[in-house]
Amino acid sequence: AAADSAAGSAVFDPQLKAVVTTFSKTLETGKVYELSFYVQNADNPVRGLGLNLSFGELLFVPAKMNTSNVPYDCSSACYLNTTYSSVPLSSLTSSAALQVCAFMVYQGHIQQSDPYPNALNTIMVKFAVNFDVDQGAVHEIQISGLSSYATPSNSNLSILESSSPMMPAAFESKGSWDATYGTLTVKLKGSLKQCAVYSLTFNVTNSPFGNDYSESRIYLRFQGVDTTRFLLERNLAWSDVKGIVGDLAPPSVRSASLLYTQVYQSSPYPADLNALTVELQFNVDLPPLVPFTIQGLLGDVDRSALGTNYLSMNAEWSTSNAGKGWRQVEMMIEASPGRATLAFRERIPERALIQLRLFVFNPKFRTDGSTLVLSSDGLWVENANISKRPGMFLSPYRLQDNPDSIFCEMKSMLRGYSRPFWIFAPLLTKQQVSQSSAFPGAQNSILFSISSNSRLAACEISVYSPIGWMTHSNSTSVTVAVGSSTQTWHLAFLNNTLQLRMLNTSIVPVNQLFEFSLVFNNLIPTEIHANTTFQLTVCDFIAAQPMVAPTSALPNVLGSIEGDQFPFR
Repeated sequence: AAADSAAGSAVFDPQLKAVVTTFSKTLETGKVYELSFYVQNADNPVRGLGLNLSFGELLFVPAKMNTSNVPYDCSSACYLNTTYSSVPLSSLTSSAALQVCAFMVYQGHIQQSDPYPNALNTIMVKFAVNFDVDQGAVHEIQISGLSSYATPSNSNLSILESSSPMMPAAFESKGSWDATYGTLTVKLKGSLKQCAVYSLTFNVTNSPFGNDYSESRIYLRFQGVDTTRFLLERNLAWSDVKGIVGDLAPPSVRSASLLYTQVYQSSPYPADLNALTVELQFNVDLPPLVPFTIQGLLGDVDRSALGTNYLSMNAEWSTSNAGKGWRQVEMMIEASPGRATLAFRERIPERALIQLRLFVFNPKFRTDGSTLVLSSDGLWVENANISKRPGMFLSPYRLQDNPDSIFCEMKSMLRGYSRPFWIFAPLLTKQQVSQSSAFPGAQNSILFSISSNSRLAACEISVYSPIGWMTHSNSTSVTVAVGSSTQTWHLAFLNNTLQLRMLNTSIVPVNQLFEFSLVFNNLIPTEIHANTTFQLTVCDFIAAQPMVAPTSALPNVLGSIEGDQFPFR
């Protein structure tokens, strides 16, 4: 009864592990008495003990007292609810006498925000403990198993703490990051309160290479008087509808791979400016400034727009259908013989279709195509072959058989579908020479008409003929008419040969007619031998070929006879 309550004194005998007290009153039959005393719990967890009760030394045999023999589930000290409300331990079912709960973590889990290579990744760790922890008992926590992150070791990694409402901050704002072992250590600056939910957030950079979350386990370690560690649960969901299992589970990093690739060119002609189109689609986001290298380029890059150290190139990307919603993206680009290195200045999302256009002057010789290889030191180790052979090829010999009849067919078949740097053999599609007058002493214009399947620019054009009708050496300057402009070049009759050389300073596109003429006064009457030939050499990569010379009369000239159009007659 309340009126009978009283305080007393007791003695603890450490050898007997007994508490001894005396009564000031006679104990009455059938009456319930309660005796309570206070002890300091052990540092280590122990099971509850059954206590023995004895009165005096001889009066009674020690009797075992009734107590709970079921170990108390210490983790239930905090309810697993969404409100994270604090639930005092005293409000729960009492445990066996002298049971000491093991230090435990509930709601301990970890997740990340971004599974993409090289991405800035936010890691969040959330946990609560089952009883108050003094700073003297636990002075720091350590999160281990964070492998495959590229952030270098740092003793001042920023930590953001977001704990239960109305709770003072328990951790320092800076942590020590060890990149070698993948650990983060954070010191406590206050005590951990029972059932309070603590949330720590920090940022690291993902590895450039793929890593599966199952490669390592993540542990939360409490370091102090009694060092223990706990396995953190991980969210195995995916980050979006296109994600994969484990995207949000540290240290998961998706392995970069190409989902789609296609390369095609705009021109198969020698020395022509070729717009090489490269289409790529990746399964991961592409962070800014990740370098890519395209190897296998043939010919010379077009440096006219971006200077001597850079390749003329532009890029677009789209997450919708091809040709719709394209967005221009700025790049950093460098070029060297056979290769181009580029990096995008902005993030390109996963599965976006990227379209690059490289402008390259084709080789000046016949090629069967080149294997283009894409590599990236910032995403993957192995090189990826991005070249694909087209489903249909035009025989390189058909152009030589009959160039006029297959030109349109060739253009439609190869534009957009040909293998990169599949180049025709350079040749002339037209080479003709004729004169305007066959009368002695008259002004004569010898017209040279040529066209080629190659782009002609800044190269020498020469005509050679063993004319065999000059009896003396002669060298003179002549007027060469090219389009609307005139230039003076050297015409030589040496050793019974005709030699003409001129430097073409203009650009003659593929298959475009190019004409120039020699203007001079005819010499004494001369009959040209029927077997006289005129060999034409265009630039340094097109083989010398005989020119076609007409043997008909001059059109619309009175008195002209058959053969007057033949040059130098």
